[in-house]
Amino acid sequence: MSFIKPPQNLTVAWLYLILGTLICGVGFGIYLNGKLGAGPRDSFMLGIAKVTRKNPGTIRTFMEGTAVFVGWLLGGPVGLGTIVYTALVGTVMQWTLDHVKLSKIDKYLTNSLGV
Repeated sequence: MSFIKPPQNLTVAWLYLILGTLICGVGFGIYLNGKLGAGPRDSFMLGIAKVTRKNPGTIRTFMEGTAVFVGWLLGGPVGLGTIVYTALVGTVMQWTLDHVKLSKIDKYLTNSLGV
């Protein structure tokens, strides 16, 4: 995106990493809580969470870690940012699932759209 400038120093790079991780984690939680349609990876995550009785955030972290590991085995780079994202995005998503409820959206969809 041309309106977001590349980081000029390490502090800004870390800020981008943390903000990006938070935005992704909260976004995952919101669209899952809002029942806005889980894609294949998220449906798999939710199914595994249901079968294992683990929370979806834990399963998300495991899935991200598996993807990073397989990518590394195939020769891809794994940096500190990759590890930070992998470790935190599931936790942020789980926090959002637990604390952000979208009853107004559910009510709107049910009443206005007949869903």
